[in-house]
Amino acid sequence: MKRTLFLLVCLALVMMVKAQEQIESIIIADHDSAYYAQQAQLWQQEVKKRPKDGNAWRNLYHASFYQSFYTRDGYAATEQILKDMEKAIPDEYEYFWCKYKQLAGGEESFPYAEEALKRLPEQMTFFDYDMMTSYLTMRFDEPRLRDFAKRYYESGIYSPSVLQYNYNELQGMDEGGIYFGNGDACLIPKIILQYGKGVHQDKLVVCLPFLAIPDYRNKLLTRLGIDPRLYQYEQPKSEEDYDRQEREFVNLIISHTNRPIYFSTFNSEKVNAPWQKNLYNEGLTLRYSPTKYDNMAVMRRNVEERYLLEYLLESFVPDQWITANRLSANYAYRLQDLLSYYKKHNAQRYKWLMRILMSGIDKATLPEEQKDHYRQMLSGK
Repeated sequence: MKRTLFLLVCLALVMMVKAQEQIESIIIADHDSAYYAQQAQLWQQEVKKRPKDGNAWRNLYHASFYQSFYTRDGYAATEQILKDMEKAIPDEYEYFWCKYKQLAGGEESFPYAEEALKRLPEQMTFFDYDMMTSYLTMRFDEPRLRDFAKRYYESGIYSPSVLQYNYNELQGMDEGGIYFGNGDACLIPKIILQYGKGVHQDKLVVCLPFLAIPDYRNKLLTRLGIDPRLYQYEQPKSEEDYDRQEREFVNLIISHTNRPIYFSTFNSEKVNAPWQKNLYNEGLTLRYSPTKYDNMAVMRRNVEERYLLEYLLESFVPDQWITANRLSANYAYRLQDLLSYYKKHNAQRYKWLMRILMSGIDKATLPEEQKDHYRQMLSGK
């Protein structure tokens, strides 16, 4: 009987260890509210046992942070965690990292990022590389960004498939193009490619949320040779004010540069709405043009001459990122118009592109009903 009880206790401990997991970014793994709630409880128990364990604190923060997406009082929960962290590990890297993440988007967050950079761990994770790359991009700190992005790229941590998709987006843009985007998976990988791998350095990647930061706006305009005094910034009093100022700033860049302008397909409809009537689908990106042109010809050029699509047929690097799978399938959505064109005008190209797009769908680890939706879309059913 005692032996049975002992085995049951051991089994329970093993199950607890398995249930307590390192929290991954939502661009890597997709979980529901219940998962994050459970993980928050488990990591809360861990920090009580080991209050000086920075890794446990950061996992607790991450679990609560992602759970906040599903609850109304999530921000209050992470605020309390940060107060507890400050008492437990006030001078540790993990505290400054989490504090920066909580405040990110305002200049009050900068000192915490700088303190985190002074304490970088020897073995960095995705979160370490990704957050600090975002911060250095926000600051337009190119010397440090170049070094950091190179280390990020060479670490091999970032998804090769997500890098490949972003590389193809850049490939389809004309020389000197300006890309307006919003979202980690369409901005950070481009920075890694430009500053870390050293490709497509003629392009300029603009993070739309960063436009709310005066330092970023001024350095961006200076880079483009536009006098920052031409933009009259006013502290927004409402969401409408924020949207208006973002629109005015983008229009300033459009009107004061002759460079090609592109908008991300991953921007929300609301974000792209002010320019929607002048946006033309060129495949993986939307190009702004005040005059109509043959964008289908450009899409054909991109697919036939510029995009590197062979990895959708066969790849030799395991990639389980949820974002990688979604992007592999997303080619079908973005290129379905071209597939329809080929079906009418070029049977050989139609078979070629259909094979690639179907392979991208098949290799994605997505629910089968979602895959079937993409397949039916391509088949015209």
